[in-house]
Amino acid sequence: MILMAALSASGVGALGYYVATTANKVPEAEHRQIQTDGPEQTREPRVKVDVKTDEPEHQTQTAMVFTPRYQGEDLSFTSEPAPVPEGEDPKVFALNAYLEKAGLTKPGAKALSVDVKDGVATVSFTESIMGDGYGSDDERTLVNGIGKALGQFKDIKQIFLTIGGKPIESFGHLDLTEPIKPQR
Repeated sequence: MILMAALSASGVGALGYYVATTANKVPEAEHRQIQTDGPEQTREPRVKVDVKTDEPEHQTQTAMVFTPRYQGEDLSFTSEPAPVPEGEDPKVFALNAYLEKAGLTKPGAKALSVDVKDGVATVSFTESIMGDGYGSDDERTLVNGIGKALGQFKDIKQIFLTIGGKPIESFGHLDLTEPIKPQR
């Protein structure tokens, strides 16, 4: 027992000697700086923490891209999300992606702009959208797909189609002088 006490005392003594002799050997630049607040001189270290997240600085917008499908006489649409290229209007992107997937229009047919004011979307197309004439099923698919593509945008309540600022009255069969209703 006396031996244990002597070993413990010598261990504590050695530790005290080490601390006393090495404290002054730490370079000044490596000493921790402790800031105090107020007259009480409470010592609480101030730590600056930079928090990094995995979130990108800007999020990529996505739009639903619709593809027409027929089951017998019934027209339906499948959809899949697609990233909108940076700097492109999501509404224009959705329309042009639909036109490409539908495969109904002539090459060069595309939406140039979609301007929305008070819930009314005015879509400006290239002249090629008129094609060489559409059959009634193709025309219905084209018009309903435009309504579906723009229906994903909640700010759109009605849709008018134009070429060069002039209204498209028909693609051949359907009367387009009245607004198209978005499909949701």
